[in-house]
Amino acid sequence: MSIAVISSTDRYGRMVVLRPRPTVDGSGEGSGSGPGSELVDERLREFIASEITRGILESTPIIFGSIKEGIVELTEDRLRTFRSDMASGQSGSRTLSFKDFRGSGAPDFHGEKDPIAARRWIADIESAQLTSFYPEGSKTTETVAEITAKYRERALLVPQYAGDEDMRRTRYHDMLRVNIREHVSFSACPTLDSMIARAREREIDLSHNKLSGPLTNLPKIEIGQTLILANNIFNESIPKSLCRWTYLEYLDLSRNRLTGKIPKCLQNLQELGAMIFSSNLLSGVIPSYIALSHSSLHWLKLDDNNFTGELP
Repeated sequence: MSIAVISSTDRYGRMVVLRPRPTVDGSGEGSGSGPGSELVDERLREFIASEITRGILESTPIIFGSIKEGIVELTEDRLRTFRSDMASGQSGSRTLSFKDFRGSGAPDFHGEKDPIAARRWIADIESAQLTSFYPEGSKTTETVAEITAKYRERALLVPQYAGDEDMRRTRYHDMLRVNIREHVSFSACPTLDSMIARAREREIDLSHNKLSGPLTNLPKIEIGQTLILANNIFNESIPKSLCRWTYLEYLDLSRNRLTGKIPKCLQNLQELGAMIFSSNLLSGVIPSYIALSHSSLHWLKLDDNNFTGELP
């Protein structure tokens, strides 16, 4: 009996031989299990698997390369737009038309001065400018470790994101939270590594450590430092000993099992810029001093608790 043999070469010049399986009656057709058929099937499966693996490995750099090119192109386009806006603003070529001025929501003048409406309009304009031009760090509650990891990821994916040492420091500095950035100066940090080290010094981060029990024996807080105890298993109430740290600027007790009310003495923390107590078992009424006494407070997170009553 003769069996037809079909041979060809694949894309890499290798010889591929295909033989039809012999049937039980020896006709050479069908899908029998004659001698050597299992070996041929195994080699065919190995060949298919190797081809699929090779295709994936060859395509991966192309896919990531296209993503990288897209990010770089977007970054460069925004940088060109920014430089163009800055240049036109410095040259004085941009003018503000009356229509543009009216679009800003300026109050109408009807023959009498309205200082209250004027102050409200000025406050709205200032708020819009802060929202548009304030650095990225003003909008985050991330820890220094999280910010550092995010920065390194960006720099790895897009090397142009951080070209030289000055640009690396500037990018990282803008990502830091406001209360950290105020204590990390360029003159004291000539390199990115020194800036990261100094930023870490401003933060006591004990989050994600499975610490339990009441909040006692807390570390000493220095002026301008922050305290992060999130994602632990602390229970009982918020201790009044926290109220002695009047220079504390950032306090994160989220994702614990704290109970009771928010201590009234926390109103003494006049430098506090962020109070994050979300995802606990706190109860009672949200104290009114939070809205009245903390002029520096710009981050307040109390969600996922058991508070009652109305917002102050």
